Amino acid sequence: MVGPGRLVVDTAGVSVAVDVVSGVACGSAVAGVAWYNVKDAVGEARAARRALRSRHRVHEGADVLLDAAADDPAFDPERTSGYVHDLLAVADAIWRRQPPSADQPGASVLRTWASQITASRLLGVTRIGVLDVLNRANPDEARVVLRVTVRVRMRRANWVDARTATLDTRWVLARSGEAWQAVEIEPYSGEAPTRSFVARPSDDLERLHESALTELARADAPATAVNALISSEAPAHQALLDLSVVDGRYAPALLEAALNHILQAWETATTGSHEPLEAVADQAAIAHLLHSHRDNRDFSVIVDDLGLRNWRVLKLGADAEPPTVVVGLTIHGVIYRTTETGTIIPGDQTTPRDHHLWWALSITDNAATQWRLTQVVRPVRHNG
Repeated sequence: MVGPGRLVVDTAGVSVAVDVVSGVACGSAVAGVAWYNVKDAVGEARAARRALRSRHRVHEGADVLLDAAADDPAFDPERTSGYVHDLLAVADAIWRRQPPSADQPGASVLRTWASQITASRLLGVTRIGVLDVLNRANPDEARVVLRVTVRVRMRRANWVDARTATLDTRWVLARSGEAWQAVEIEPYSGEAPTRSFVARPSDDLERLHESALTELARADAPATAVNALISSEAPAHQALLDLSVVDGRYAPALLEAALNHILQAWETATTGSHEPLEAVADQAAIAHLLHSHRDNRDFSVIVDDLGLRNWRVLKLGADAEPPTVVVGLTIHGVIYRTTETGTIIPGDQTTPRDHHLWWALSITDNAATQWRLTQVVRPVRHNG
């Protein structure tokens, strides 16, 4: 017999106690109930951990936004939050069925979002938190990501009493001259970005590291081809390491920096300027990254919070002109498709998960990075 008790599940410092049902140890019903209780507890613990990370991220983000404002007045917290309040006033007018006369920058994205909410009026803004700040040297890559929580009065014809709802949303603001423009508004998933804040260009350690590696690699590049130094039967990853000893352009650290740069430029391009992506990828590859074709219809591809989990060399073409590598990479983040009106395709997941891609990159001396994306060998496979 098993007596009643408490089972404590600890996941990364978050402890959740679960009631264990007493009964016969070999009883399948008891085992089943206990198992589902454990699953529920693990789910609660993960949700609690996500909420804790989000709170920490928002707390740090407020300080980073102030630091960014000291470098660039456009990042002034009052300016960014004021823009959000202005757009919410537009949403309120839409919900009250009083279309606003003024057309704020980014209002088209706001209208698409507001039209999907069956609200009758805006009751107030609960909070505006800072999830991400990117103050890069290229203004086209400047971003502020906010968590905006608002209360609204819902519209239902069969309700006797008025009801309210809280909308927890994620806003992506892109630089538009000296102001901001909303380029994406969606429900907040609870996942906080894991990448580092960039308060000023001098804090952009990833790009500074990539620039230093590129400069060293170009300075030390051999005058003659060195592909004869590697065995044609050697595995691709071993051949890459062998080449990197005599030609720094093949250094794994430089390739990884280039992959991260392309991922960040891809994210910028799906909701903003294409210029950063055009600097590191060919047009044919860009077309595969930004568009999806299915059933004789074209869709836009949207990506958020992309991070590189791991990568490996699948094929090394050191004797090609220009030299090329094919890499398989696993990335984590949100990737989904939308129609021309911004509607998400049914079945596509809007929560972060792993995605597996194959990319071909070639050496170049004329791009922002040493390696340039030339072909998407295996695109993202969407659900639906």
